[in-house]
Amino acid sequence: MRLTGDSIINGTEFVRSDLGSSVGVGTTTISTIPVSSGNSAIFDYYVSDGTNMRAGTIISVWDSSSSTYTDYSTPDLNGSTAGISLITTVSGTDLLLRASVSSGTWTVKVANKIIF
Repeated sequence: MRLTGDSIINGTEFVRSDLGSSVGVGTTTISTIPVSSGNSAIFDYYVSDGTNMRAGTIISVWDSSSSTYTDYSTPDLNGSTAGISLITTVSGTDLLLRASVSSGTWTVKVANKIIF
């Protein structure tokens, strides 16, 4: 697996992109945000196993100990993407965007905007 990222700060917004390639079965952290850096984030994402794909937006809010989120996505294209889901959780001092994979190997592309 490979994670990469680029960042831009624009006023009270922090914008970053992350890439997880070859994300396999299990739970993989795609993006990490210090909880002290903001209160909410919007994650625009794309997932694909090489054939099946979807795109969506996760809206997350957090405090120092927990997070909640909503995932809005397109219908699956070419076949099911049920083998992957994206979730947010607070771990220590960080908010984590994680890919939870039950089957297959996936590419995950994420652009996130943090409101602080």
